[in-house]
Amino acid sequence: MYLRWRWLLIPLMVSLCAACASQQKGATPGPAGAKGEGTKKGPPASAHWSDADSEIVAKELVASLLKSSGLKAYRAKLGRAPLFHVATLRNRTSRMLDARGITKILVSQLAKKGLSVVSATSTKKADLALTGFIYGLSDNKGGRFLRTTMVRLDAIRVATSEKVWVGRSLVRKLVEYSASPWPDKNKPAKPRKPAKPPTATYLAHDAELALSGALNDLDLRRAARAAAKAASRSWLSRPGKPPVLKFYPIRNRTSQHVQFGLFTTELEVALLASGKVRVVAAPDQTQTLRALRVKDASLPSEVGAEQIINGWLTERREGKKVRYVLSLGATKVSSDQKVFVFTHTMDKTLSAAARPVF
Repeated sequence: MYLRWRWLLIPLMVSLCAACASQQKGATPGPAGAKGEGTKKGPPASAHWSDADSEIVAKELVASLLKSSGLKAYRAKLGRAPLFHVATLRNRTSRMLDARGITKILVSQLAKKGLSVVSATSTKKADLALTGFIYGLSDNKGGRFLRTTMVRLDAIRVATSEKVWVGRSLVRKLVEYSASPWPDKNKPAKPRKPAKPPTATYLAHDAELALSGALNDLDLRRAARAAAKAASRSWLSRPGKPPVLKFYPIRNRTSQHVQFGLFTTELEVALLASGKVRVVAAPDQTQTLRALRVKDASLPSEVGAEQIINGWLTERREGKKVRYVLSLGATKVSSDQKVFVFTHTMDKTLSAAARPVF
């Protein structure tokens, strides 16, 4: 009896192997920084975050750090190669990402480029602290999902808490299911499994893709670039020393979950690249720096912020149409005087089949 049924199991095992092979072929290859919706180069895209994505992000961030004028100027002033302390990245997304694993790959890339990394318990004193965050925003319609992940990394002087460099690496994926994973409202609430494994495609950083019609990562990054241009033409065009800025969180007064790290990161990168400002560590970065400063009592006092950057996002809804208004301002710490005000309007039309953005 056993021998008879054993031969019936062989076709089942063959079909399972074929299904596994089709799952591997379902991903569309393409690097994270591709200029199209996927190219033939690079590792295959996975529907979820993978080690290949971590490798791409780490290589891009380390390459940007080494090319930055801020690091070159600091190294020339120091007279030697600086020592780095890498803090564990903090996950600000709603997904279960392995922040420690991404940090380890980042440290490995730094070592490959000949940069010296010291731990918090080392007797050596770090010159620069590398702190970072992981931001994410998703959009979907039916069985199509746009998943955007940004890994941000800041190089901050331990002695003064002043930022030398701010970098970011962006990964955008279009994940498509053969059927919507959401349950039908007219049927009992029972999750339906897709008939086929999802396919994933890397998208270019500025590729247009409107799914639900809600606010997406491209809207936030475009708003940041517009704010940087407006500041360079007005507020930062005045003669004098570059102001010392500190960025505070943007307040969300809408019904949508928004990752403002996508906005503030793009704004900081643009302002620092202009050379017209100096930026000090944000409130959520000071704990790491002060823990490193305890080792050396001879360090000078931290550089204080002269102006703070903050703002808020509001919305006005009329049916499916939504108008988002982003307000941003720079305020002097000493007098509470507004020195810069920026307003950016974004009009969106929501889809009837849209799902909440998480």
